[in-house]
Amino acid sequence: MIAGCSPKVPDGQAGLSDPNAPEPVYGKELQFNVPLQKPRGIAISDLALYVVGDRSILRFDRKGRLEQTIDISDEPTCAAVSPGGRVFVASANRVYELINGRPEPLVQLPSSKALIRSLSSSDDNLWIADAGARRIYRAQLRTLELAEFGQETKDYPGLIVPSPHLDVAVLQSGDVLWTNPGMRRFELHDRDGKLIRAWGKDSTAIDGFAGCCNPTDIASFSENTVITSEKGLPRIKVYWRGKFDCVVSPASDRSEKAAGIDLATDGVRIYALDPFAKNVTVYMHKEKLK
Repeated sequence: MIAGCSPKVPDGQAGLSDPNAPEPVYGKELQFNVPLQKPRGIAISDLALYVVGDRSILRFDRKGRLEQTIDISDEPTCAAVSPGGRVFVASANRVYELINGRPEPLVQLPSSKALIRSLSSSDDNLWIADAGARRIYRAQLRTLELAEFGQETKDYPGLIVPSPHLDVAVLQSGDVLWTNPGMRRFELHDRDGKLIRAWGKDSTAIDGFAGCCNPTDIASFSENTVITSEKGLPRIKVYWRGKFDCVVSPASDRSEKAAGIDLATDGVRIYALDPFAKNVTVYMHKEKLK
């Protein structure tokens, strides 16, 4: 468990602006503006931070200084960096890889309804969250063979995606987390898509997810620690083994119009892209900020 994180609010006490929410145990280390009209996604590498939107891929250093602007013919929606440093960017239906600073087409999804909203990569596989077709895809990076998940079966209710928000995060183990926003939960699946566990409940309380479809975005510190963001109540929280652990940023920190707060982490810091405010905030545990 992250030091200092512990639930302090009984279920049902948090109101629309979370007046009784526990004090955040994270503080702002850095905040910087993003020169895009519609910033969509964020990803980090060891040396750089990538933000995508409009028809651009922006590369910042870890201090928030813009280093490079890369043009792309499509409107990018999200990005990911593999453990080995490969950089991927997606548009609505296509995934590109940055090769020598240029976006080269890699994978195109089969559905005419495709609306890619999230990418996550191991060194072997690229995971793709398609909110339009309500599917999660695994692309084998050597062969580019696609496997498709998220369909309704007798053992699984299927992905319920009422609004264009769907996120995926692959873990070091090879298991994968994805959101099921219409069910107000996030889920752990094995690499073949089999459901292992699901966590979440429909509630405005600090430990729940409310509205039509939350959480909108996730990231993972470790196998057991998940960071979530929401719309409606635009708060950022940490869950430990599926249970609410602490607040990173309360709903009062940003506008209610902040929907789709994309998240990334380096294992110590949490990076949050606010598409309404057009900025990135870097959070660190307050004990480490001292």
